[in-house]
Amino acid sequence: MSTRSRIQRGTALALLLAGVVAAFAIVTRSSFAAMPEAAQVPGETLLIRGGWLFDSVGDGRVRNPGIVVRAGKIFSIGPSDEQVAGFGEIEVVDLDDGATILPGLFDLHAHHAMDLFGRGRIDEVDYNPLIFLANGVTSVFPAGEVDPEKVMAARIAIDNGERPGPRIMNSGPYFGSARPGWNRDATPDQIREEVDYWVSQGAKGFKAKGIGPVHLRTLIEQAHVHGLPVTGHLGSGARNSVNPRDAIMMGIDRIEHFMGGDAMPAERSAYASLVGIGARDAGGTAPDDGSAGGRAPDDGSAADMATASTASSEICDQRALIGRAPPVREDHPTQGDDHQPVQQVLGQGRSGSSA
Repeated sequence: MSTRSRIQRGTALALLLAGVVAAFAIVTRSSFAAMPEAAQVPGETLLIRGGWLFDSVGDGRVRNPGIVVRAGKIFSIGPSDEQVAGFGEIEVVDLDDGATILPGLFDLHAHHAMDLFGRGRIDEVDYNPLIFLANGVTSVFPAGEVDPEKVMAARIAIDNGERPGPRIMNSGPYFGSARPGWNRDATPDQIREEVDYWVSQGAKGFKAKGIGPVHLRTLIEQAHVHGLPVTGHLGSGARNSVNPRDAIMMGIDRIEHFMGGDAMPAERSAYASLVGIGARDAGGTAPDDGSAGGRAPDDGSAADMATASTASSEICDQRALIGRAPPVREDHPTQGDDHQPVQQVLGQGRSGSSA
């Protein structure tokens, strides 16, 4: 066995795994992350020694018994000397006692979009991947992409080892009025064709926002044909939006931001209902117009998420994990665009050719 050794101090290391096994991120006193080149190059073998290991199985951390990484995947934990000797050329990374290795985090609501200069939102994929790694996030689902081609190109570059970053499970474009240029008159067949296209481009799931019941049901059906999940930033049922309760009946896999059912009455937007709930919880009276120190938009557009999120929750089933992201302000309508009442949609079988 020949070795190339180096010592890691004050840095963080993210190691990517395939399949359902969690990645490990080495988190230390430093606030930034750097992925060793050897962890990205196919065929290279890396031995990580020293520091501590928290595997999330036990309640505490233990001394790191040694982790072998081959071709970017964790090969073994606690290898014997004979096993290490059999690897041939190997790079050894020695961690100081301040380093802790833990399962990498999966952010399932990892927006890359931002608007820094008031010129509209763009997907920033140069620095966001580094920031995710710095925080121990080794896999992300963007939950709606403003520029899906750009985010997919970043995913390919990361997968090919051309740049550091977490694994990106592309969500493709928003389905609904959150997407610039969304076709509110799209037919179910057009929705299905679009789902098929983005699956062919590598999408691993889809995000609905500002969507009506026919479009949502069709999206869910076609995504499930490919075995992929759908998540939704939904509404109350007002103005033909979809209440999370009804989306669950359609088979949606995850729901972002809102609880459902009678807590979201269809007489006003979901944001207005949340503001009202917050006022009641504070011992006040919820105004009928949905205002709380300022009028909540009656058209279903986003109120200040920092306020609205105080009364929000997420709903998931056993097929889904929940990811959280900091509250963001998203200023576009959330009412649905198709025109068929949700009761009719829920009473149908496959959505057929309904408009």
